[in-house]
Amino acid sequence: MHLAELLEAAGERDEAVSVIAAVVATEPENVRARSVMLRLLSPPSSRPSAPSADPDPVPETPIEESPFDWGSAEDQVANLFQPAFVETDDTS
Repeated sequence: MHLAELLEAAGERDEAVSVIAAVVATEPENVRARSVMLRLLSPPSSRPSAPSADPDPVPETPIEESPFDWGSAEDQVANLFQPAFVETDDTS
């Protein structure tokens, strides 16, 4: 969504619409994304100005270390299936 707003500020409205359309498609309940889409699709004379700051910033939560050993899990399933569309050289 931030990318769409940056594109809009740079005058790249078509690209901004493409980016925000992807956000709205995956998060149709996202009010902020819908308002950005509305602003981008409004005629220039009736278009509200872009907000200067995020009115409701989402606090960033630190990513905690997982006790799950992903490397060990990967090793356990590494040889279950051969990669698709990979030919092996049987002459060796």
